[in-house]
Amino acid sequence: QTTLKGSDIHAAASSATAEMLLRQELEEKLQSQTKELVFEQLSASAVKRALASARDELAAAQKELRRSDCDILRRAQQAKRDIKAAERMADEAKHAARAECEWRIGEMRAKMQAELREQLDALQISMEAEARRADAAEAERQVKAVRQDGGDYAHT
Repeated sequence: QTTLKGSDIHAAASSATAEMLLRQELEEKLQSQTKELVFEQLSASAVKRALASARDELAAAQKELRRSDCDILRRAQQAKRDIKAAERMADEAKHAARAECEWRIGEMRAKMQAELREQLDALQISMEAEARRADAAEAERQVKAVRQDGGDYAHT
């Protein structure tokens, strides 16, 4: 049988205490590291949530941008259609105005030609009357001249 000496007991007790202290220290470190790990996991989880939220916001912003781009494109296409319609209306108005002007010019031309014909007819009538008067005056001079000549022949 082995007998324990006091120093052996003291060494064993010291060793048990040291082991217990070491175990307690290791457990505290483990708890501390576990807490740190939990905090890191919580922090990582928070970062993941923030990242997911940022991705969601980005997706929403991209969606809104696409919608905005579509709206802008739609408005640009409508503006293009409106411009073409306005150009067609301007062309139609221009053609209508040109036709109106051409009709008025034709009316004025016809009126001027009618007035010129009237003036020409009046001038022609006046010239014919003047020519008849001139012919009548010439004929009368000739008759007078013949009478004067005839009268001179009768006296000789």
